[in-house]
Amino acid sequence: MTNHGRWRNFPIFLRDTLLNSYAMLFFSNDRPFAVAVMLLSFLNPYAGVGGLVALVVGITSTRLIGFSAEQVRSGLYTYGTLLTGLGMGTFYEWSTGYWILLALAALFSVIVSAVFIARMGRFGLPALSLGFIATLWLVILSAGAFSSIGLTERNIYWLNEMYAVGGSDVLRFVERFESLEIPRFLSGFFRSMSAIIFQNNMLTGLLLTLALLRVSRISLMLMILGFGVSMTFIEVMGGMTSGVNYYNLGTNFMLVSLALGGFYVIPSARSFLWAALMVPVSYLLVVGLWKITAAWGLPVFSLPFCVTVLLFLRALQIAGADDRMLLTPIQRWISSLLIRRAMPIVTRHRFRLITIASTSRCLRRLTDRLNM
Repeated sequence: MTNHGRWRNFPIFLRDTLLNSYAMLFFSNDRPFAVAVMLLSFLNPYAGVGGLVALVVGITSTRLIGFSAEQVRSGLYTYGTLLTGLGMGTFYEWSTGYWILLALAALFSVIVSAVFIARMGRFGLPALSLGFIATLWLVILSAGAFSSIGLTERNIYWLNEMYAVGGSDVLRFVERFESLEIPRFLSGFFRSMSAIIFQNNMLTGLLLTLALLRVSRISLMLMILGFGVSMTFIEVMGGMTSGVNYYNLGTNFMLVSLALGGFYVIPSARSFLWAALMVPVSYLLVVGLWKITAAWGLPVFSLPFCVTVLLFLRALQIAGADDRMLLTPIQRWISSLLIRRAMPIVTRHRFRLITIASTSRCLRRLTDRLNM
């Protein structure tokens, strides 16, 4: 492709890749949902701007390097870049040095994500958020060497950000909402949902929950399952330990449940059970890995999620074909479509969970249609 042809449709390519990157944070490719996630990220305006700018830089970099347009369009190369931008906007003050470092981090994230995708793809495994982790760790380790880049205290006074977004009316509304006396489980779930996009408030979490409910009730069920199992495990084991917070509840425990219960594995009663069992494993990894990363002054981020999902998927590959647990044969981001097409099967079984065999046949029929 000539340079002229490569850039001719860039605005459309930029739009598609940008939206897919936002949606992929929750294993989706639904456009309205992506718009909702993008808008909600701006409730923390510094993080929202950081994420958007990093995405634009990262997407532009993929064109300059010459990566496959279709692969990039899916968001696989750039959703880690989005997370990097959200993280940097949350942790650092804006300055000239910040914007330079953000651009370099976006470029590095794209490159390292591409390498991880190619390397893990040889084993039939996803790269997940490994590129984001490597990039933000590099930023944290190197930022201290630059006097023009400083950590922010905005998160301590996060209500000021609400005032910056919408003035006193929005601030009063958020204050009233945050002061509502609702069950601890719900407040914790909403805060954990918001933590996936580097926030810590119930309003963002509630709106994300409603948006996800529209896209996929199965996905929301799995997120609730992951949170419920993690909270039960915490209570049984004597409370939260060091290194465990709302970010870990959302990014590690809830997304482990979603990934293993209904995205990389075809949804079934057995996949739900295994997803629930792997959440405590992820908890152990959060605690153990945090003791290692904390020695270097690094957050654990979503590394336990990556380790848990990759090890479990690899174990299923080693075990071989099994009708009781089937890996998704080709990932087309159609989990919600799959469930809707399989509803007649559910009805015939009096709304029991879809059986593995029925779901597998349905998915293969959908795959055949998509490949026609």
